[in-house]
Amino acid sequence: MQLNITSDKVIETILDVEKQIEEKELGTYGGVSYLDDNGTPGNKADDTWTSFTTGLASLQVYAIAIDSGEGKWIGTQDGVSYLP
Repeated sequence: MQLNITSDKVIETILDVEKQIEEKELGTYGGVSYLDDNGTPGNKADDTWTSFTTGLASLQVYAIAIDSGEGKWIGTQDGVSYLP
Protein backbone atom coordinates (compact mmCIF):
# COMPACT_ATOMS: atom_id res chain seq x y z
CA MET A 1 0.00 0.00 0.00
CA GLN A 2 1.35 3.45 -0.97
CA LEU A 3 0.99 6.14 1.70
CA ASN A 4 0.79 9.78 0.72
CA ILE A 5 3.01 11.22 3.45
CA THR A 6 5.89 13.70 3.28
CA SER A 7 8.63 11.12 3.94
CA ASP A 8 8.99 7.43 4.71
CA LYS A 9 11.13 8.33 7.76
CA VAL A 10 8.61 8.99 10.54
CA ILE A 11 10.06 10.62 13.66
CA GLU A 12 7.01 11.61 15.73
CA THR A 13 3.42 10.42 15.87
CA ILE A 14 0.58 11.93 17.85
CA LEU A 15 -3.07 11.11 18.39
CA ASP A 16 -5.44 14.05 18.73
CA VAL A 17 -7.19 13.10 21.99
CA GLU A 18 -9.88 15.73 21.47
CA LYS A 19 -10.93 14.00 18.26
CA GLN A 20 -10.04 10.60 19.76
CA ILE A 21 -9.07 8.39 16.79
CA GLU A 22 -10.24 10.48 13.82
CA GLU A 23 -7.02 12.38 13.09
CA LYS A 24 -3.39 11.34 13.45
CA GLU A 25 -0.29 13.46 12.90
CA LEU A 26 3.06 12.21 11.64
CA GLY A 27 6.24 14.24 11.95
CA THR A 28 8.80 13.21 9.33
CA TYR A 29 12.06 14.29 7.73
CA GLY A 30 9.89 15.95 5.07
CA GLY A 31 7.31 17.90 7.11
CA VAL A 32 4.01 16.98 8.76
CA SER A 33 1.32 14.64 7.46
CA TYR A 34 -2.17 14.27 8.92
CA LEU A 35 -4.34 11.19 8.54
CA ASP A 36 -8.10 11.61 8.88
CA ASP A 37 -9.76 8.19 8.97
CA ASN A 38 -13.23 9.80 8.87
CA GLY A 39 -14.25 7.94 12.02
CA THR A 40 -13.81 4.53 10.40
CA PRO A 41 -10.36 3.24 11.39
CA GLY A 42 -11.08 -0.19 9.92
CA ASN A 43 -11.95 1.23 6.47
CA LYS A 44 -8.83 2.46 4.67
CA ALA A 45 -10.82 3.39 1.53
CA ASP A 46 -12.11 6.65 3.06
CA ASP A 47 -8.80 7.76 4.62
CA THR A 48 -7.56 11.24 3.72
CA TRP A 49 -3.93 12.40 3.99
CA THR A 50 -2.98 16.09 4.20
CA SER A 51 0.67 17.15 4.20
CA PHE A 52 2.34 20.42 5.23
CA THR A 53 5.80 21.42 4.06
CA THR A 54 5.43 25.21 4.23
CA GLY A 55 5.17 27.37 7.32
CA LEU A 56 7.63 25.20 9.25
CA ALA A 57 10.99 26.35 10.62
CA SER A 58 12.48 23.15 9.16
CA LEU A 59 11.13 20.08 7.38
CA GLN A 60 12.76 17.80 9.97
CA VAL A 61 9.98 17.45 12.54
CA TYR A 62 10.87 16.05 15.96
CA ALA A 63 7.78 16.83 18.07
CA ILE A 64 4.11 17.73 17.70
CA ALA A 65 1.76 19.05 20.39
CA ILE A 66 -1.88 20.08 20.07
CA ASP A 67 -3.19 22.90 22.27
CA SER A 68 -6.72 23.35 23.61
CA GLY A 69 -7.66 25.46 20.57
CA GLU A 70 -6.54 22.63 18.24
CA GLY A 71 -3.48 24.57 17.11
CA LYS A 72 -0.44 22.46 16.32
CA TRP A 73 2.95 23.29 17.85
CA ILE A 74 5.66 21.71 15.71
CA GLY A 75 9.17 21.18 17.07
CA THR A 76 11.68 21.11 14.22
CA GLN A 77 15.43 20.99 13.76
CA ASP A 78 15.51 24.80 13.42
CA GLY A 79 12.95 25.82 16.05
CA VAL A 80 9.26 25.77 16.90
CA SER A 81 6.47 26.51 14.42
CA TYR A 82 2.75 27.02 15.06
CA LEU A 83 -0.01 25.88 12.70
CA PRO A 84 -3.45 27.23 13.71
